[in-house]
Amino acid sequence: MQETPQGYRVEFRMPLSMLGSSRYFGLALVDVDNSETGEIRRIVQTLPTAGKESFNLVVLRSPEVLNIIQGLGYSGARILVIDPQKRVRAETGTNLWLNEPVRKYDLLETIQRWFKSFRPWLHWVITGKKWAPKRSLTKDAAATTEIVIDSSLEGDPIALRRGLSETQEVIMAAHPIVSRNKVIGAVVVEQNIDDILTFQRSALEQVILVSIASLFAVFIALLAFSARLAWRIRGLRRESSNAIDEYGRLRIGELQREMHSGDEIGELARSVSNMLSKLQQHNNFLESMPRTLRHEINNPLNTLSTSLQNLAEESPEVRDSKYLESAKRGVMRIGAIVQNLADAANLEESLEAEEREDIDIELLLQSYVANCRITHKDCEFIYRGAGRPVYANVSDYRIEQLLDKIIDNAIDFHRSNTPIRVQLDSYRDHLQITVANRGPLLPANAEKSLFDSMVSHRGPQNRLHFGLGLYVVRIIAERHGGFVRAMNLADASGVAIMVQLPRVTAEGDASDLHEQIVPRAAAG
Repeated sequence: MQETPQGYRVEFRMPLSMLGSSRYFGLALVDVDNSETGEIRRIVQTLPTAGKESFNLVVLRSPEVLNIIQGLGYSGARILVIDPQKRVRAETGTNLWLNEPVRKYDLLETIQRWFKSFRPWLHWVITGKKWAPKRSLTKDAAATTEIVIDSSLEGDPIALRRGLSETQEVIMAAHPIVSRNKVIGAVVVEQNIDDILTFQRSALEQVILVSIASLFAVFIALLAFSARLAWRIRGLRRESSNAIDEYGRLRIGELQREMHSGDEIGELARSVSNMLSKLQQHNNFLESMPRTLRHEINNPLNTLSTSLQNLAEESPEVRDSKYLESAKRGVMRIGAIVQNLADAANLEESLEAEEREDIDIELLLQSYVANCRITHKDCEFIYRGAGRPVYANVSDYRIEQLLDKIIDNAIDFHRSNTPIRVQLDSYRDHLQITVANRGPLLPANAEKSLFDSMVSHRGPQNRLHFGLGLYVVRIIAERHGGFVRAMNLADASGVAIMVQLPRVTAEGDASDLHEQIVPRAAAG
């Protein structure tokens, strides 16, 4: 017996076997204040009172109900059957007050917190209703239990979450027991959700791991597929680019890569290869056309030239006619054009077959400029040499042909009463020939195409020039191991064309290998 602010609490224990098979037990509490007289002031008992048909039971367990629910109990769950007076009539299961720590999953808990913050919006999108989770805190556990029991006894099933501690919760669900449209009790199930949360975390962890592994595998597959496509496309691009040289001439007539592939890249490769094959046929036709034209045109030109000559001899009165002279110049002009076309077409083959020898370029330029002063008396030529022999392994005839094209170009574009300067510079392993004239400047971006075949920057007023002169210069320079370039003079007064060729070091010229070279200005 224990005294409490509300009265006394009496606890006793006795074997159930003493109660018999009915297990009904009656208890009477007699209040006696005077121990001498033994006067009874009040009796509180569980025996039936007036108007009642049964005892107020102290032992409330119902064996039949207990037998039914015992088969439903399992670890982590607790099942109770409650009568309308909120008395427990049967109970099975384990105690839910667990003190084991809940296993932590840092990554999963982070994801769960993110999902909890996202869940109200998702719930509103799906249902159109505001998210209002029903959950009690630990301090509201008793109130939560009362709400669940009262709601179920009123005939409404309910489920709430009740806190056991700061880290543990249980799901408390109750369903009414109805007989003849009357609620005679309720079944209350309490489930510790620690196992559920553990399973949920484990399932979520597996889903995340499988998703990450799947995404990684898909990413690797896509990366490998895209890398293979990129490698195939780059290979096709390199082969296609190498099919044409920097001057636009075809090197090969068909592709080898991806020709047997069955996908779109294979279709592209076959299409490009077919295009290259057709371009090669067209280029072969263009290359052979100057030779054919020279043969086909020379015959009527020879006939026309012979006829004009016979006409002048048979008719002395027309010998000095301006029309006859004009016709002769036209015939010679056509012959020169056809010859230039044929020479340009056969130039590369001729250069490969020609023999070279070591030539003193200093002496060659001196003689060449002297001849220019005689043949072009209306132009002034200024030559500035190296002052000593400068040797190169070349074909002297081709070097003179190269100089003819450059000098002709300089004469056509030089400004009246200005000299054409020719300069030779000697460096350690190469020599440089520069021809400069004052006159119009090169157009913007003209240097890249100036030395290409059939390209002319003279304008529409000079339609008889086919752009072969500087093309011949480039071919001769490159076949001798050098190169040519054109540029505007530094003072923007004209244009300079520079040809660089490999130099051969002669005996007694070793001191030149150690001198510091300072290029000299081409235009003075």
